[in-house]
Amino acid sequence: MKVLMIEDNQEAIHGLIDAVIDRGWEYELSAFNDAQDKIIAFDPDVIVMDWMFDDEDAELGKPILENVIAKEFRPVIVFSAHDLST
Repeated sequence: MKVLMIEDNQEAIHGLIDAVIDRGWEYELSAFNDAQDKIIAFDPDVIVMDWMFDDEDAELGKPILENVIAKEFRPVIVFSAHDLST
C-alpha cells in the first residue's frame, strides 16, 4: 500500500505516520504547493489530506481533490480541524 499524506504540519499527522510505518506501507509526505507533482511521481493507492484553510479562508485542499477526481481517481481521505459542513 502506498499512502500520500498532504499536510503542511507533519506534527498533526505523527500518529498516522506511525500507523503506516507499523503496517509496513510506503508513504510520502507532501505540502500543498507540490501535491500535484507528488501524486504523479509517487502514484499512491490512497491520499490522506488536510483541507487546509489559509489566512483568507481559501480552501487549499479543494483544487487538489477536484484534480484527483477529474484526472487521477483514487481514494482520498480528507481531514480538517475546521467544520466542513457549512
